Amino acid sequence: MKNKIINIIVLIVSVFLLTGCKINQKDPHEVLTDSLNKVVLPEHITSDVNLLSAIDGYEITWKSNDESIISNSGKISRKAYDQEVVISATISEGETVVSKDFKIIVDKIDPEEFLNNVLNQIIIPTTVSESIDLPDLIDGIVINWTSNDTSVISNKGKVKQFEEDVKVTLKANVSYAGVNLFRTFEVTVLKDPNYDVINNALAEISIPTDTISNINLPTSIGDVLITWQSSRSLY
Repeated sequence: MKNKIINIIVLIVSVFLLTGCKINQKDPHEVLTDSLNKVVLPEHITSDVNLLSAIDGYEITWKSNDESIISNSGKISRKAYDQEVVISATISEGETVVSKDFKIIVDKIDPEEFLNNVLNQIIIPTTVSESIDLPDLIDGIVINWTSNDTSVISNKGKVKQFEEDVKVTLKANVSYAGVNLFRTFEVTVLKDPNYDVINNALAEISIPTDTISNINLPTSIGDVLITWQSSRSLY
């Protein structure tokens, strides 16, 4: 009888403990949601946003719906107008996954500062021997190019080489909201190496200055083809 009573008491205690554990145990989705709700981001930003890499030991994965404005790492690109971006934070535990969206407005930038940012993104080589790919659109801003010597580099970037190196100034012009800015680039067009080959070939030509007989005129030297023209031709 005594053992039976003890067994009943043990059973009651066990049921109580098990029931208590279930009552205190949170749903995994609720646990993750509580952790993710601790993450706070500003509604308006003018500089890169700090995105946490983890919360409560859970690794956070970030995803922007427009990386041209806010990257997945939090780097921003401001424009001349306000831009709204949705960036999502996701954490997981086992098969349970929870995400949270944050709406962030990247505040517009001053037009002059915006245009300077556009101009500072332009990168072109300082020495060239072939045509240049001149960017004509950055961040929605049209870039108009002008060359101070279009016979060497055209306004479209087409290059023509000459017997000597030639320096050319290219000017990138941009405008927005009544603001006009420009940036200049000094570019050296390297001489055409074929001129050296031709000049060396010409230096090898030797014909008499006086003659009473036919002259043997070479028609080629190496890979250089030679054509002749007389100021007083007999034929």
